[in-house]
Amino acid sequence: MTSPDMRLSGSIDVKVEIVAGRFPIVLIDGFYANPDAVREFALARRYGHRQGLYPGTHEFLYEGLTPSNEHERQVLDARVLVCRVLRDLSRLPLEVADLRTDFSLVTTPARRLNKFQKHPHFDETPLLGIVYLNNPSMGGTVIYRNKPLGLVGLLTAQDRQAYERWLMESAPDRSIDSYVLDDPENWDPVYQIEGRYNRFAAYPGFILHWPQCTAVPELFDPHKARLTQRFLFRKIGGGPGA
Repeated sequence: MTSPDMRLSGSIDVKVEIVAGRFPIVLIDGFYANPDAVREFALARRYGHRQGLYPGTHEFLYEGLTPSNEHERQVLDARVLVCRVLRDLSRLPLEVADLRTDFSLVTTPARRLNKFQKHPHFDETPLLGIVYLNNPSMGGTVIYRNKPLGLVGLLTAQDRQAYERWLMESAPDRSIDSYVLDDPENWDPVYQIEGRYNRFAAYPGFILHWPQCTAVPELFDPHKARLTQRFLFRKIGGGPGA
């Protein structure tokens, strides 16, 4: 069986943009040498795993450090690159062993989202990256400020508790029919990561963000779904696992 081609691009150009004066967004365009092959491989996976409030499903990739074949080596190469770039930029004690990766498909039409999925979220992982794998793009990621609380990032336990309380007690549960967030009373967009094909983007998991998705068909077709590859750190240094 031919090994899937997940080789990295031979030339990596890293850019950093700052959101709300303090939160870094790391961008790498042209992440994979052959993104079409990566997309084809991803769409052939079985999926089935669900995590938290993510409106879709995941297929986990190699998480070890001693690959036994070329595919596992290429997945490890991607994890090593992501870890090295983010460690060099942040000076955080990031370790490849703490970084896992998966393919993810958005499968839930907007009208079927529950109340909590209708609002920007934070992730349990302290730091995450994403590679957009739709051509043409099916949407990127938007960073928002919650207007009632004045928060973009949930930097403290008190921030997180305040946001979770707002979601439970005050957040509206309107009927929606698209993944374009239209709630100016509660949400102010502060930055949009364009979901360019084969673009890698990384940001802190504690900032409030939303997957801006062009469409999710009622009759699910993976070839018409928003497809990404996620990189998620379980922990940073000696911190507790996510």
